[in-house]
Amino acid sequence: MTNGKDALRRIKVAAGLRELASALERNIDLPVPPRVEITYPVIGQNDEAERAEVDRIGRILGEIPSEEWEGHHYAVTRNFGPVTYTATAITREWMARYCEKWRAAESYAREKWGDV
Repeated sequence: MTNGKDALRRIKVAAGLRELASALERNIDLPVPPRVEITYPVIGQNDEAERAEVDRIGRILGEIPSEEWEGHHYAVTRNFGPVTYTATAITREWMARYCEKWRAAESYAREKWGDV
């Protein structure tokens, strides 16, 4: 399910990762974290389509997806040494509750401190 825009993004991301790897190898004084994580949020037409996409990505990675956060997150992860690639689908129900909590927190902050 790729198109020209996806292919261009893939080329740019891969080139950026290679450029970063070269910079890390050339510059021993450049600090590096102990782990690097790439997270791909799966967004689809509905929860079932998103889960199917995570399953597809799992087959490509050779890994089995799993349920997390009481079944509200469905994810697959593969480690490449200290680099991790994770694709996650989050149910619409969970995202709606999450967004509502943030809206409530933002409203409280505005009441308390005004617009900052």
